[in-house]
Amino acid sequence: MLIDFAGNLEDKFGQIEIITGPMASGKSSLALVITTIFRHFANELNCKIDLFRPDIDTRPEMSRLGIEKDKEFKRINNAKEITRYIEDKTKFGKRRVILIDEVEFLDSEIINAVQQASKTGNYILLSGLATSFRNEPFPFSDYKNTMDDLLRIIPDQNKHTSRLAKCKTCRKTAEYTQRLINGEPAPYYDQLRRVDSEQSKATTDKKYSYEPRCKEHFYLPGKEEHQFITYIIKQNNGISFNDLVDITRTTAKISPEITRESITTICQEKQALRDRGNIYHTPTLAIATQMP
Repeated sequence: MLIDFAGNLEDKFGQIEIITGPMASGKSSLALVITTIFRHFANELNCKIDLFRPDIDTRPEMSRLGIEKDKEFKRINNAKEITRYIEDKTKFGKRRVILIDEVEFLDSEIINAVQQASKTGNYILLSGLATSFRNEPFPFSDYKNTMDDLLRIIPDQNKHTSRLAKCKTCRKTAEYTQRLINGEPAPYYDQLRRVDSEQSKATTDKKYSYEPRCKEHFYLPGKEEHQFITYIIKQNNGISFNDLVDITRTTAKISPEITRESITTICQEKQALRDRGNIYHTPTLAIATQMP
């Protein structure tokens, strides 16, 4: 759905809108263009424009096109910082146009935060990845909710998907974000939340990169292995690491290295085992302290 600004800008206040799409689809750039329109009419609309971005995203600019020249964005660590900011600014009597870029990197409180902000007459514009490199709903940092839960509170007419990204392989429209490690597709069991700093890139043998991909050229190895490992853990609560390795190796021919990587990811993410649809829960892992 294309974003339609043929109507009255006044009608946007009290609304929540979101732009999703794979990486390199121009989500941030489109959002910045919209805020620029509001900036042009800020006096007539009696509003102020605020740009927010999570701390975890260390890139120096919001847009790969660099169109945010001369525009400042505020770094935030959690959703409550946005709520406190809006409450503090409300006393000055101006409505806010709030752009939150890379919203998927925040915590689940963002769902309540944007609802409350819109109810007080502000226009909330979000941009981010709806799905992770695993092609699953992107969980927020506390794993209590996912981007699917955020999308459910937004009216369909306010949900927009950018189709500007082109597959790096064939140049057709891309719908997926492909994570690469040293040029090869990252396995499903690779750590989900990762934003590499320039320092970490220089000190590790694993070189991460990302590409937009179409359905034909998107590839996600290791999903079946990871699902089998989590299944064994669920069926054998408190299983030792060595016993797990034996079962996965003899039953599914999964190497100990893959089992170890998968378990490391589960422990790092804490809620990596999924249950009841998109609800995440913390597994009881006796193996967490048993890995060599």
